Amino acid sequence: MRVDCHRFGWQDVGPLVAMLGAELRFPVECVYRPLNDHARAHGDVVSFHHRLLLGDDDEIGDVIRAFHKVWDHLRPTR
Repeated sequence: MRVDCHRFGWQDVGPLVAMLGAELRFPVECVYRPLNDHARAHGDVVSFHHRLLLGDDDEIGDVIRAFHKVWDHLRPTR
């Protein structure tokens, strides 16, 4: 999943990967750095194991709720 990590205030998705993994209690990873010129996308991609993505609606909902929880935690208060 490609994420605009700059909206979270990060240079890459490393902190997001750690937070989502802790929230979901399921492996969330950065993708391997490619050996070609597409390295720019490397820092913006979060990878979920296919078992999670093949889950039912509740499991997919857990991923969505985890993103919302991280976003709500990091969003500046007005």
